[in-house]
Amino acid sequence: MTTWSAERIPLTVAPHPGEALDSWLERYAHRLRTHTVDFADFLGLSHASLRRMVRRLDPDEAGLLRARTGVETERLREMTLERFDGSLVRIAATNRRLTAPAHWRVYGTTSRYCPACLADDGGRWQLHWRLGWAFACTRHRLLLLERCPACGKHPPVASGGNHRMLPRPEACRALTDRTGRGARCGHALTEAPALRLVVGGAILAAQEQVNAAIIAEHRSPAALERGW
Repeated sequence: MTTWSAERIPLTVAPHPGEALDSWLERYAHRLRTHTVDFADFLGLSHASLRRMVRRLDPDEAGLLRARTGVETERLREMTLERFDGSLVRIAATNRRLTAPAHWRVYGTTSRYCPACLADDGGRWQLHWRLGWAFACTRHRLLLLERCPACGKHPPVASGGNHRMLPRPEACRALTDRTGRGARCGHALTEAPALRLVVGGAILAAQEQVNAAIIAEHRSPAALERGW
């Protein structure tokens, strides 16, 4: 953290280890009892897109977040997919669009999730859940989920749309209609049923191998060969 300044928000919400940027901003907004869109406006990011920011921060966004929250630039960038660019994902230079592999994920602000992790971590979403290589939680030995069991949608990590009702951190933020003005689903994702995996079974063993050989070592030649 930096020293306090006149630009700093007089309340600190520290990122959790491995947390995604949009999850942290959502939790920050919730701590201030405001909507994430309004919080971004207050920060001076009224024209910014959380969908693009969680992929890669531009220098102005990073500088503004650092000045307003006190979180160092390197920590902010660790909460984005930038470090995986060119290995596990590709991020277009102009519009920060995820360009490859096209068939992996096109979820925008959503991600896979582990309900037990959300319960333990106060609704914080892990960045690596967005990677196509993440399919199981080795911490809780559960298969990751993709949809909310109540509404059937991919639950957004951060609140969007025009509906400004403040959601609970663990709740599904999916809107119930296409206008962006309807009520949110609100189902507690921490209670979503997930398949428990067998200790020593093939799925957990595969995820552990992927974590070690591909995600953790994603810049190595061997990992690049496996990844593509």
